[in-house]
Amino acid sequence: MMAGFAIKRVGHVGICVNELAPMVDFYSKLLGFMVSDQVINENEQIAYLTRHPREHHQLVLAVLKERSEETTSLNNVSFKVKSLTDLKDAFSCLSEEFPNSEVVAMDHGNSWSIHFKDVENNNCEIFCPTPWRVTRPYNEPLDLSDTVEEIIENSKKLAFTGAGTKPSGEWQAATKRRF
Repeated sequence: MMAGFAIKRVGHVGICVNELAPMVDFYSKLLGFMVSDQVINENEQIAYLTRHPREHHQLVLAVLKERSEETTSLNNVSFKVKSLTDLKDAFSCLSEEFPNSEVVAMDHGNSWSIHFKDVENNNCEIFCPTPWRVTRPYNEPLDLSDTVEEIIENSKKLAFTGAGTKPSGEWQAATKRRF
């Protein structure tokens, strides 16, 4: 374990798929996942699936427009940390340990994340959930040099400008009823 932060658990796995609908059907019917969110437009086809009302997604299925034969099915593996402070510590550790690698911090609305590649170029993410849920996750730059309080304040303003954003507890209760 690297000093300064601890991985709490594996968060979610993203899989690149050729066709979204049959894969959603497979994971829903066979393995009991429920679609918690979808983005389907001319640029993207993404489904977020979960088996637990506290988790926005545990599995992400995404159609890649430009998928070559060399592209693996694995899109990313994520790891959950306990707090935003742990995320800031992970960012510092990774940036120091791999100074020539790109380590990017993002606000996704439902989580604050850092993205990086492992030594075999697989996409990895370390994340901490936000205390709210947005209807459509996004990719906004995140400045982890800000204080925890500043990050929360700025992120909350951004999240609640979108329609449908709810505190996590409300979203979890509604999702639990859907199960």
